[in-house]
Amino acid sequence: MATFTIINEQIIIIDVIPDQSNAKLKFNIDGSQLVAVEIDGVNRTLTFNPVGSGETEVEFTDEPFGIMKIFLPQNSLTNFATFGRTLEGDFLNNFTKTEFERVFSLAEHYNLSPENIQKIKNFTTIDNQKAYEIAGKMLVPLGFTAQANLTQAGQAYIDGIGNSTTFAEIFDKIEQRIRNETGSGGLGDDPTFGDAPPES
Repeated sequence: MATFTIINEQIIIIDVIPDQSNAKLKFNIDGSQLVAVEIDGVNRTLTFNPVGSGETEVEFTDEPFGIMKIFLPQNSLTNFATFGRTLEGDFLNNFTKTEFERVFSLAEHYNLSPENIQKIKNFTTIDNQKAYEIAGKMLVPLGFTAQANLTQAGQAYIDGIGNSTTFAEIFDKIEQRIRNETGSGGLGDDPTFGDAPPES
């Protein structure tokens, strides 16, 4: 029996109780190139057998063991997710009504389709996902209808989160970005943005 106790962008931790009559275990891990595997705190060199597109089979022939840790490769997006979790925590989102409205002001600014706005609403209110999770899905895009402005909105989220030191700062940073882009006022804003050129 295997229980997945932690799964995130950095690591998968599995509590393993194999069948005593057959200690051989196989795990198929989809879409990942593994950085390292530890079994009961000891780094192991394992056999990785290609199974199919983006899939790796990890086979064990050890005696029964307790905890397996699978370390995943890191990049700028996984680093962003790690940072997002430090700001927002590991549990359900805690958006206030005001913050929820600010999420949609961003969507309106980038003229997202009604379908994509509904997806943001569902991710936020039904799935209770965090801002960093929604931002990552917008940037990929994952679960959204392809739309040029979607990735721009996702990047605005990511920049807002990445430039914040507290969760309270996130939406202030995003709104400041929108004010700068639209010329509607604020620190660093270009007051002539969107103005008609002078007549000659």
